[in-house]
Amino acid sequence: MTPPLDAVTNMAIDTHLFRSHQIGDPPILRLYRWEFPSISIGISYKLDESSLWEYRGWSFVRRSTGGGMVFHGTDLTYSAIFDAEQSWIPYRVKPSYLFFHTLIAKALNRMGLMVEVSPERKRDKGFCFTEPVEGDLLCKGKKIAGASQKRGGRKVLHQGSIQIGAFHREGVASLTRHFLEVVQEEVGISFIPVEGFQMRPELTATSEVAVSS
Repeated sequence: MTPPLDAVTNMAIDTHLFRSHQIGDPPILRLYRWEFPSISIGISYKLDESSLWEYRGWSFVRRSTGGGMVFHGTDLTYSAIFDAEQSWIPYRVKPSYLFFHTLIAKALNRMGLMVEVSPERKRDKGFCFTEPVEGDLLCKGKKIAGASQKRGGRKVLHQGSIQIGAFHREGVASLTRHFLEVVQEEVGISFIPVEGFQMRPELTATSEVAVSS
């Protein structure tokens, strides 16, 4: 798990991992937190700037994936990079969402939280966790986990947020432990974990990063 980082750096790491991934490389899994209260915004989402005063003190950053606005602070965020050659990870959109949400559901179950997959397909009004869409995870009727993707060159960047803060006292620490246990048990060591990173000084102006495990 990488240490808590600012919003721009968090998104830059995911972008770097996606761009540098070569077809046939092992898939990568990264779990991370946010140094400051932040809001990530889907690449195509049109932000209503008149409402920004409501979020004074929050950091804003664009994701390279889709969707609307996601609040970060008490959540556990994760990213996975994989390609069409990884036969054990479904490449198609819906099956790949279900694959990751099944792992998350098992981790949450171990924490005593019962979750279900949302069957609903509502129009996203901007705040990704306000209304669930098909494939999201629900806990006590409220959305607890959602994700978005970027695809290109037969590669996928899958970014997800698990809003654990309001559902479990131990929160992120407990979820991180259980999530990694489930991944190890269900898929073995097929994922390469991203545990740290090193900034490349010559690239700091463009927020690029080099990642080391």
